[in-house]
Amino acid sequence: MTRINQSRRITGQQKILPKVPSIRPDLVLLKDGIEYGVGECGKMNPSEVGKKEIVETQLHVPKVAKDMLVRALAMGGNTVELLRSIRIPCFLQSHLCMHTAFLDSPDGYVCRIVSSESYEISPWVTMMGSGLLPLLKLTLKSKEVVRATMRAVKLSLVRRGREDPGFPGTIGNADSVGLPPCMHFSKKLKTDNLSQ
Repeated sequence: MTRINQSRRITGQQKILPKVPSIRPDLVLLKDGIEYGVGECGKMNPSEVGKKEIVETQLHVPKVAKDMLVRALAMGGNTVELLRSIRIPCFLQSHLCMHTAFLDSPDGYVCRIVSSESYEISPWVTMMGSGLLPLLKLTLKSKEVVRATMRAVKLSLVRRGREDPGFPGTIGNADSVGLPPCMHFSKKLKTDNLSQ
């Protein structure tokens, strides 16, 4: 695997190139080219909450999940009905603790994130079963959410195939909605006003 910022050098002879931002989640639930879920895992941290946990669970995962929602919506035809039925699960695990968040857009343009309780697996083998049962229930609920989303996207694709061809985004098409993506990185380089 190559690193995207490997060629960045500080030589002092020319301007330093900007760092290329990239986000790659630990888990992506994917079927037929459509992404339905995301997950992030973290290792044990001596303090209660670490930088990795805050950055990935509070910043990166919601943005990646919204982009997944936008792409699934675009594949299904950008209908309001589909937008209300898509829910993207986000699995967030840090050492022995796990919780799940769901991203959806129940009422139009604004997306919301609903988070579950945080469940912890006991480090002792004799007590491990009591912590695993709520996690398994949470995982099965998430699986049902993914199945319902997959059914909604598939149904929207079938309906879209039966429609007459038209022009997307025409005025008066109230059933169409477009959400902007979150993870948009500009290709423009910042220029300074220094004379060379």
